[in-house]
Amino acid sequence: MSYAERRAVLLPATMWTSRSGPGERAIIPDGSMDLIWDGSRMMVAGPDRRPYRHLCTGWQRFTAVRFDPGVAPVALGIPASELLDSRVDLADLWGERRARAFTEQLDPAPHPTRTLEAAAARLLTDRRQVGWALAVTRAVRAGVSIDRIAAECALAPRQLLRRSTHAFGYGPKQLQRILRVQTAAELIRAGAALSSVAAQAGFADYSHLYREVRAVAGHRPADFRPA
Repeated sequence: MSYAERRAVLLPATMWTSRSGPGERAIIPDGSMDLIWDGSRMMVAGPDRRPYRHLCTGWQRFTAVRFDPGVAPVALGIPASELLDSRVDLADLWGERRARAFTEQLDPAPHPTRTLEAAAARLLTDRRQVGWALAVTRAVRAGVSIDRIAAECALAPRQLLRRSTHAFGYGPKQLQRILRVQTAAELIRAGAALSSVAAQAGFADYSHLYREVRAVAGHRPADFRPA
């Protein structure tokens, strides 16, 4: 398997490409949603609450945009909560005609990643909603309390929950849980000592880190160590 990614220039997202051979792979929740092009169809990967098992029956190439948390529903016009733990053909969400008009741009493109980035950026017409989702994500990553986030958004906690469910697929507490596990996994991959990762990622102690990584990612923390 080969994989490469880069930060998008035109929108808050990561562009990635991969070439995968036969086999099953676990995709760990990261709070994001993706638009994935396999050369013939465009698929939407909804936000995950648990590891998603992807099965390749043969060699496949993918070109994709991974929207930052909360951004994809603005682009797609569909609440994230409707796509939880799912993979859906874009045509099933938009209809054949609109989906075909979007994907036809990619067929002849000499640089499909750049073409997909530009096409995805054009979908983000409501920049206020994008800004709100990014601000909430930053606060959640920083460990700001949910009550404080709600107050800074001029929302009651229940209103924040509803709005977050639309944007992220779940409430801010679940988003915080997933992002903490993602941070821990990144630190471990980078070579950080397990004894220090819990504090750096915002967990109470190593036992808390272990339980959360097992629950969200389906792995032990040590499994993320570089081979």
